[in-house]
Amino acid sequence: KTPPPPPPSSKNKNTNDSKFNKSLSQPTKAEEVEKAADGPIEITIDEPPEESDAKDKNTLKEEVESLRQFLRLKLAQHVKDQDEIEDLRQRLAEVSKQEEGLNKLNKIKDERDKLADEAKMLRRREGEQEKLLQTLRDACAADKKQMEDKDKRIQDLLAKLEVFQRMAISGVPSPRNNRFVRVVRTSRSGSAAAAPFLGIRSSFSSVASGEMHLRSLRAPA
Repeated sequence: KTPPPPPPSSKNKNTNDSKFNKSLSQPTKAEEVEKAADGPIEITIDEPPEESDAKDKNTLKEEVESLRQFLRLKLAQHVKDQDEIEDLRQRLAEVSKQEEGLNKLNKIKDERDKLADEAKMLRRREGEQEKLLQTLRDACAADKKQMEDKDKRIQDLLAKLEVFQRMAISGVPSPRNNRFVRVVRTSRSGSAAAAPFLGIRSSFSSVASGEMHLRSLRAPA
């Protein structure tokens, strides 16, 4: 037969009673949640020990310093980029001005080419006109020479006519084979027109009519 368990001592009994009473006096989890929802929320961070805290601070300082260095580099790069952007803007403005000047220059070249073509056409026309003028000059020179020859011949005939007038007035005979008589005979149509010059002793009126005929020959044909 096994012996029955010993009865609990009074000390253990009191301890169990105090734990039970304490558990009853403590709030449950649901009550804590409701109380936390109604009241302010508190966030507690477990603080590390001093040794790990020092390590974290050093690491944080290094990270902050590294971040500052990175920001300094970025700022310097940003300033450099801004300078390059400003330089590029100035270059772009200069290129735009040069492009505008180049467009004007191209327009001027086009106008110059047009003027050169017009000048070539004018020179060609001037050459044609010069040829035409030279032809007219040559024709005028030939006509002038012909007129001068005709005037010279008429002057000779008039001089001879004046001699014949004097001979007719004075009654001096002249030979029939005289050149003046032959010229007058061939220059006028019909024997009646040449009759006043064929007679040796023709009257003054007949000689005057021959003089008028010779003067009419001076007019251009």
